[in-house]
Amino acid sequence: RQLAVRSAQLQSTRQQLRQARLELEEARALLGVREAVIAAREARLENMSQRQRSLEQRYRETRYQLELQQNLQSDQAATINALEQRLQAEAEAMAALQNELELLDEEREELVSITETGTTVVKLPNQLVFTSGSTRIDADGLAALEALVRALESFPDHTISVEGHSDSVPIRDEFRFKFPSNWELSAARASAAVKVLTDLGIEPERLRAVGLADTRPLVEEVDAESRRRNRRIEVLLYPGELKLAEAALAGEPESP
Repeated sequence: RQLAVRSAQLQSTRQQLRQARLELEEARALLGVREAVIAAREARLENMSQRQRSLEQRYRETRYQLELQQNLQSDQAATINALEQRLQAEAEAMAALQNELELLDEEREELVSITETGTTVVKLPNQLVFTSGSTRIDADGLAALEALVRALESFPDHTISVEGHSDSVPIRDEFRFKFPSNWELSAARASAAVKVLTDLGIEPERLRAVGLADTRPLVEEVDAESRRRNRRIEVLLYPGELKLAEAALAGEPESP
């Protein structure tokens, strides 16, 4: 009889051990899932950090070379130290703007860049700024433009060109009374953005609104996604020195 009791106890102990092992495996699996989620989040944060550092570095290198060339060709009194500080402020402002726009834009694409001539370009997709099919700026669009205005504090002497771009699809018949073509639509959207920027405190004399319709596509239009990418507002920041050069080329007198 004692043997039977011990056998039953041993069987119960074995069942408890199997149950404990099952629970341990489940806990390990759950831990693995949570570790994978944490690793993915850490990888995304590291990627964003690397993109920010890369953007700051490329921005500073390009602008630094441009400004050095201009300093060598003129009698500017700015020192290299002051130039470095200004470029650092501009780079930090643009990196912060990219991060703010990423929070608003579901596509997580790079929206801030700089050309070889030193022109900073901020791309604002239409779906981020405007209510679908209209020139009305929605809440996310206002937030994006407010973030832009904060960044512009580091660009006090830049001309700001707001350029509207459309896709190549003709305006539908029911909207042609208001926008006969994509030229009018792209210009109206650029003007709407300029109006908000002036309301937010940007000096009107620094701004200009340009409608370019579908003449400068980012990508070839083959489907709805490519057309979506081409519908955008681009904000171009021209350094003050380039503004004077542009006026000289146009035969206009320089501002005092």
